[in-house]
Amino acid sequence: MEPEDPPPREQGSQTIQLPYFNKFETIWEYEKSFLSGQIDFVSFIGVRCPICGSVDCYRAMIPYWRYGIELFPGFKKKRIPIARFICRQRRKTFSLLPIQLIPYFQYTVGAVMETLLLGMGC
Repeated sequence: MEPEDPPPREQGSQTIQLPYFNKFETIWEYEKSFLSGQIDFVSFIGVRCPICGSVDCYRAMIPYWRYGIELFPGFKKKRIPIARFICRQRRKTFSLLPIQLIPYFQYTVGAVMETLLLGMGC
């Protein structure tokens, strides 16, 4: 079961969203691997905190959820878990956004590209 949306953050809090480059063909493959615990985010990030640069500073937090919408070959809309971490020194969070998702949009990269190609063909 997916958790409820977290309450809105206080004004002035900062989150850094880093791209998570992966080899999954679809966001749905990413989701399945994430939920089964098969993704090693720490190996991707490395030992240094991306916020402060200290070694072994960051720690994992519970993920947040956002919608992913795919249009092709058929419509699919589902909430996707996003890995989230916190810098212990500066108390700021960062997340790893899978490259299949576009920041601040619900449509997947594939949905946008297929729509553009379809539009260009008209």
